[in-house]
Amino acid sequence: MTRVYIGNLDSRVSERDLEDDFHVFGVIRSVWVARRPPGYAFIDFDDRRDALDAIRELDGKNGWRVELSHNSKTGGGGGGRGGGGGGRGRSGGGGSDLKCYECGEPGHFARECHSSRGGGGGRRRSRSPPRLRRSPSYGRRSYSPRERSPRRRSPSPRRRSPSPRRRSYSRSPPPYRGREAVAHANGFSNDGKLNLEKPMQVYKFQKILKPRGKTSSGDIDIDIDIDTDNEKNRMNIKFPTFGKFKVFQENHEPWKKRILDPGSDLFLEWKRAFLFSSILSLFVDPLFFYLPSVSIETDNKNSSCMVTDLNLGIVVTCFRTFADVFYLLNMVIKFRTAFVSPSSRVFGRGELVMDPSLIARRYLRSEFFLDLLATLPLPQIVIWFIMPAIRSSHADHTNNALVLIVLLQYVPRLYMIFPLSSQIVKATGVVTKTAWAGAAYNLLLYMLASHVLGASWYLLSIERHAACWKSECRNENLPVKCVLDYLDCSSINDNGRVKWMNTTSVFSNCNPESSTDFNYGIFGNAVQNNVLSSVFIEKYLYCLWWGLQNLSSYGQSLSTSTFVWETAFAILIAILGLVLFAHLIGNMQTYLQSITVRLEDWRLKRRDTEEWMKHRQLPEFLRERVRRFVQYKWLATRGVDEETILRGLPTDLRRDIQRHLCLDLVRRVPFFSQMDDQLLDAICERLVSSLSTQGTYIVREGDPVTEMLFIIRGKLESSTTNGGRTGFFNSITLRPGDFCGEELLAWALLPKSTLNLPSSTRTVKALVEVEAFELRAEDLKFVANQFRRLHSKKLQHTFRFYSYHWRTWAACFIQVAWRRFKKRVLANSLSLREYKSFIDEQARNRMEHEKEERGNTAQVKQNLGVTILASRFAANTRKGVQKIKDVEMLKLQKPEEPDFSVEHEDD
Repeated sequence: MTRVYIGNLDSRVSERDLEDDFHVFGVIRSVWVARRPPGYAFIDFDDRRDALDAIRELDGKNGWRVELSHNSKTGGGGGGRGGGGGGRGRSGGGGSDLKCYECGEPGHFARECHSSRGGGGGRRRSRSPPRLRRSPSYGRRSYSPRERSPRRRSPSPRRRSPSPRRRSYSRSPPPYRGREAVAHANGFSNDGKLNLEKPMQVYKFQKILKPRGKTSSGDIDIDIDIDTDNEKNRMNIKFPTFGKFKVFQENHEPWKKRILDPGSDLFLEWKRAFLFSSILSLFVDPLFFYLPSVSIETDNKNSSCMVTDLNLGIVVTCFRTFADVFYLLNMVIKFRTAFVSPSSRVFGRGELVMDPSLIARRYLRSEFFLDLLATLPLPQIVIWFIMPAIRSSHADHTNNALVLIVLLQYVPRLYMIFPLSSQIVKATGVVTKTAWAGAAYNLLLYMLASHVLGASWYLLSIERHAACWKSECRNENLPVKCVLDYLDCSSINDNGRVKWMNTTSVFSNCNPESSTDFNYGIFGNAVQNNVLSSVFIEKYLYCLWWGLQNLSSYGQSLSTSTFVWETAFAILIAILGLVLFAHLIGNMQTYLQSITVRLEDWRLKRRDTEEWMKHRQLPEFLRERVRRFVQYKWLATRGVDEETILRGLPTDLRRDIQRHLCLDLVRRVPFFSQMDDQLLDAICERLVSSLSTQGTYIVREGDPVTEMLFIIRGKLESSTTNGGRTGFFNSITLRPGDFCGEELLAWALLPKSTLNLPSSTRTVKALVEVEAFELRAEDLKFVANQFRRLHSKKLQHTFRFYSYHWRTWAACFIQVAWRRFKKRVLANSLSLREYKSFIDEQARNRMEHEKEERGNTAQVKQNLGVTILASRFAANTRKGVQKIKDVEMLKLQKPEEPDFSVEHEDD
């Protein structure tokens, strides 16, 4: 048995933590962690080699000091707390004295060692160069003394240990020996997965160098500069590659291996883009029909030949190649697009198959060859490789080959539009996002048909004109024989053709204006108007107009010859015109009606309302109010029933929408602003929109209150007469953000509220058109019953402070008290003034009486009577003042005190 000493331990490290870190190296007999004092531990291994492996791997990790115990070095055994110098006892297997496990000297413990405190005294052991003492193990900062002590770097250069069995003096950890103990200690399990029980320590990486290369085990060495608290260290980290260097590849797959969801927004946008590119490619392909043309010689106006417009061919080829890229991308995307398993469509959307092999197998069996046929650049090959090779042959053969190749690809490309459109409609409901775009889309398809018919008519006109030349050339009997190669412009400088041109009448006989027996039929206008020899823009617009005109008129103006292909072409025009025109009108009407369908419904409802009012003989002022309300409701909602839309949405989405619309308004109510988000969400869920026209009475004083109203837009007048009291009137204006119907709130919060709704104390009238949210009585009562924490004394004071009813009562009470005070002051002032004037008058009379003191006795008696009367008057005056004080003023009716709960929950 071999004992290993672990020093510089954090006091929070337990025996279970050490066992988890050391058990991967071998069989452990026992683990003992010191608690008094903390900071070191002993682990006993069965095999000495396992102990050496553990020391080699973990020495320096987490700031630990891992080495053999002293008794193990000397060969002694020992166990438990006394053996090998592990505890405080002196007895043990080795019988040696106690030694310090910091410096190795006897006579003191490790906690008393000066070398561990960074002092100058004592001897210090240095068995190896300083190592990195921080590690991401346990997700905690190391509190060991060695972590905070200053470090000394070894001057020797860092070098890799040549042998994994010998102890390494390098700062880099030794190579892995098939075990992942270090990874496990740093937050990863043995299989390389993240261990959530031991989170990793966060480092500050200043610089990451490039990998130096792979070791023999396939790992990659990376040098990393780590910025610690007081110093910089350089650490060599080895990442196991397992064949390839991966970092969470399961969660972050490269875009090349990503499987697309057919129902995602990205895939839907790609479908729209591919549909648009497909329609453009359908416009490009018929442009190949305009490559052959008739060239008229400048020297001889009667001489013509067939030529291929190479400049136009280059432009059309570039556009066609650009369109082919989209078809190629579509094939690649289909190989990486999941599909719904047919067996999982029993319920819901179904289960997506994400296996690339199954996706490829399904695509190869279904649409691969059709997409491949549509993607191949066949027209480019024909124009630039086949046509120059067969230029010596007849011109009609070249044109026929071009037509066949273009049609061979045009049919599958045209077919691909319809399933693509149906997939977009199935996913979103419409091909385009707006009605006008949908109408333009259908008109574009109709223009595409006109474009194809015009190009086909041009190419058939070229063929018909060339057929006339060939017919005349075969029937011509001249000394210089007519050769069909002379009809091509490649032989314009041939001497034989020059001689033939001076004598031939082929071109003049094929002129429609001359008396010729050749009937051009529907192609006569192209030859007669020199469309075949015009520049590209002129002949393209003319042919487009010809196709649009005959497609819209179902080919009624066409006068055909007996030529079979000409007659078949005319029949095709008539059928396509009938079908496409009906399709265009139907879809255009559908898309345009979707814009005005709500307006038409509103007109019908308004007409029904007018007939109803006329039938019921409503007076004109009521009819005008009804008309104003219907008009305002249309302007505010545009015929959209918001409640129906919200009821069709999921609960969570409906809650979020209502929260966005109503939360700010509800929080403006001081009573509601003290509630938590859960209560506010419950209230917002039950708010419904309300519209009121000018002059509408929301509620009258004395009527039952059925709803609370939160104003969004407009102004309301709220007035009261205090129950019809004579001479009393109070009015306020409610603006956006205010509310009315507070009586309903007090009724809903009462614990023993009756079924009778409260009466309104105010009359509320709309001054202008008002938009608001209303909270009905039953909804408010439901919220109050479900959330009992609404009932608290604090809400009583809040409600009483912000209530308009209580505010009106308080204002009236203050007014009455003030008037009573003013009357009392006035009465006291008048009484005092009268009394003072009386005293003054008495004093004057007394002075006069003293002057006449010596008068007769009768006069004295008279003065005495006056004095008695004056005293009586003063007494009566004081009694009157006392009576004025005792008069009670009329008291206003005080609102009832709100009592919201039986269980008082003071907040």
